[in-house]
Formats: sequence, C-alpha cells, structure tokens
Amino acid sequence: MSERPWLILPIETKARELDAKTYLACAAAEAGFRVLLGEQNGLLRRLAQLPRGFYIDKSIAPLKVPSFGRLKKLGFRIGAWCEEGLVYRNRDAYLHERVAPQAFDEIEAFFAWGGAQATDVRGVVHDVPERVFETGNPRLDLLRPGLRELYRPDAEALRAAGAGRYACLLDGKSVLFESAEEGEPAWALRKFLEERRASLFALPEAMAGDGPADDLFEDWVQDDFFIAILNRKAALVVACPDAEALREPAGPLLKILADRLFRYEPSLRLDARGHGFFFGRAQLDVVVVARAG
Repeated sequence: MSERPWLILPIETKARELDAKTYLACAAAEAGFRVLLGEQNGLLRRLAQLPRGFYIDKSIAPLKVPSFGRLKKLGFRIGAWCEEGLVYRNRDAYLHERVAPQAFDEIEAFFAWGGAQATDVRGVVHDVPERVFETGNPRLDLLRPGLRELYRPDAEALRAAGAGRYACLLDGKSVLFESAEEGEPAWALRKFLEERRASLFALPEAMAGDGPADDLFEDWVQDDFFIAILNRKAALVVACPDAEALREPAGPLLKILADRLFRYEPSLRLDARGHGFFFGRAQLDVVVVARAG
C-alpha cells in the first residue's frame, strides 16, 4: 500500500484565508491526503524539517521566485493560486504586480478563480505544457448554502444577548441565515424585512438627513429592532424587547461577525462606491428602532 501524499497549506492572512483553507484541508483529507495547515512564515522557516509533498502557495508574484526555488531544491512540488485574482480594477497593473512568469515557471499548476483570470494569466506566462486550470477557489465554496450554517452561531449569540426572538443577516439579494427562538415562526418577520430590504440599507443616509425619512417599521409594533449595517452591503437585524440595551453587549460580537463575514464574502470589504477597507476599518452603522411597549 502506497503512502498517502502530503498537502501543505500555508496561511498568510488569517481573516482572509483560514476558513477556506480549513475547508480545503478537510476535503483533501477525505480524498486521501495528509494535510499540514500552518502560518506561512513559520512553515517557510522550517521547510527542511517538513514532509515533502504538494505545497500550495497563495501567489505567483515576483517576490515568490526565491522561495519557489528553495522549495523545488528541497523536493517539494508547487501549486499556486492568487488570493487577489477574483476581481481587479486594472488588468495590466494586476498582471505586472501579481503574475511573474519566472514564478510561474517553477510551479506545476496554477488554480484560477475562473475563465477571465485564466485568460489574463495565460497571456503573460509560458503555459506549455498547460498548467493553468479553471478550478474556482475554496473561498467561493464557502458561499454554498450548506456552508452558510458555519456563521449561524454569531447571529444566535447576538439574538441571545438581546433576549431577542428573531435575528437574521441580509445582503442585497437574500437572507443569508437567520436564528429564531424555538417554536417561533420566522416567516412573518423574514417577509417583513425582505420587503423593506432596499430601504433598510438606506437607513444610515436617511438618519443623516441625506435620504427619505419614512418610518420603515410603522406597521410592526411587537418588537424593537437592533440593526447593524456593514459597509452598506450586509445588515444584521435583531427583533428584541429592548434594542437600546443591546448596544453595549453587541459591540464585541459585531467585531467577530464582521471578521467572519469578510471571510465568507470578500466583496463585503468594499463599500457601496467600491472603495476598500483592507487597511482601515469597515463602516459599521448601528440603528436602534424602539417599537415595543
């Protein structure tokens, strides 16, 4: 019986990569690999002590050329994708900064997010024999409905902190996940919020005096609403008896939720105008609507 091969998955940025690479590690283990998942610099410092196998890097940028040369000399087989390759504003700048033909020459496979990136990369590297594969990316796999449940505990923790009977997370298209008290029918609150989705995301501007001031909740008097809107693109809503009292305990929980959401959907890092928050803080608007009582 042959020995199972090793797959080595380095992580450079925990908030961006950990969930997706953990999922990939589990899938690889099920497929028969032994998997080593670890912090990138720590792994590179210990290359000589690591088991030889497939090393999957997150980039083929120019700075990768020396480390790829060392990996090959030590007997590793190298594959790579580009964490920044899903969306880029300027094709020429992306290819100049993130795709180095010399780095590509050292790898056995490049895993593209899709056809557009694959075509762009093939245009600047010597892809013979063919080594660019349109595989997608495990960060996209996390968008599958079955994997959304990974983030339900965050919504449940916020609902519990406010003694709420319902909480949900919405984006511009759908309810991503929800949490309700046991035995509590969720459909009425879900329908109520979905019908007001567009106006819900406009609440921060309305409250600042830059938009319409209609009362979105005039038809619902049973609950207070605690609303946290992230970058004007995702909204957590908690229906509870006292939304104002939820402000303080919600603070730490919202930071955890925002971190997880950025892993779940990287495009949430961009605001409505397409500006990014990779080096600064995301915009978080908290709105309290007092209704109950």
